Amino acid sequence: TGQDPTRVIGSGPFTFREWAINDHVTIVRRADHWDPNVVSAIDEFTFRVIPESSTAIQAFEADEIDVVAVEPSQVEPLRQSVSDATITPYDTTNFIFYLPQQDAEQTQLFVDVPVRQAMHYALDRQLIVERVFLGYAIQANGTQPVLSVAYRPDEVRTIYNYDPARAAELLDAAGWLVGEDGIRVKDGVRFSFECLFSEGVATLVQLMPYVQQAWREVGIEMLPASVPFGTLLDAMDTGSFAMTMVGLSWSVDGGQGDVYRCDAVPPAGFNAMRYCNPRFDELDQAQARELDPARRADLLVEASNLINDEAANGILVFNKEILAAQPPVRNFLPNGYYPFW
Repeated sequence: TGQDPTRVIGSGPFTFREWAINDHVTIVRRADHWDPNVVSAIDEFTFRVIPESSTAIQAFEADEIDVVAVEPSQVEPLRQSVSDATITPYDTTNFIFYLPQQDAEQTQLFVDVPVRQAMHYALDRQLIVERVFLGYAIQANGTQPVLSVAYRPDEVRTIYNYDPARAAELLDAAGWLVGEDGIRVKDGVRFSFECLFSEGVATLVQLMPYVQQAWREVGIEMLPASVPFGTLLDAMDTGSFAMTMVGLSWSVDGGQGDVYRCDAVPPAGFNAMRYCNPRFDELDQAQARELDPARRADLLVEASNLINDEAANGILVFNKEILAAQPPVRNFLPNGYYPFW
């Protein structure tokens, strides 16, 4: 449980002092570390547990903590309140995406590729970058984030730039026609569904009204539903949802099979939307066996293009993280490898 420091072992440059559950964890410098090149310059480091972002910012402004995570909307106010703070945005492997359910037994709304493509064309993701993330993100073209070894934006086959006219054409061709109330209908079924997202996540709270409006403009009714995070996870594990909106992080190695393989349905993986394409599975198996880095990257790009072409899910943006540090903190270089670098 980590309550007895004498029983906590490790070979890193810090040793464990204490863990106060739901309050803090404290580690201290190991002066006799086996590698003198990595002996820390920091004597003591405490991780504070502050669930609310606004409360954490207030603690930073009161000089109670030295480093804090910052939401995009908090950057400019923080520059005003702590003018000499160091505020560092940095690229990550993070992304925000929606997961349309593709298990036909749950819903048939999203089983057709053109429908999923139309939903992506209907969203102005550059507007999302500017209005929701205030520039601390980029439109996600393809599935590989900027830190991935397979990030090759020039080789992405399908770019879903904002094109509501194209979205309407695809929906019309798929048989989803606009009904009397403006919502599309096919075989007597209205294109209406609930989208689950985790309560209290500021970015999603800001994002959902725009997504709802944009889809409404092409005849799709999305009903946002804020639920506890545990409830969201349960729904994704069991598949008992029509759509969810969540954030996730890829690995920098470019492998994405745990999200897209046919056998990666929870609890075996993170394929909550139940997407399945045997060709992707072949490519994923090939990249996992490939020892040549350049050839492996080629396979990853091919697999990513397949996923993106079929709009298996809707990756909206690759977002940055932002950390602020008090003036006494020097040589602070947060990055996608680790925030406290």
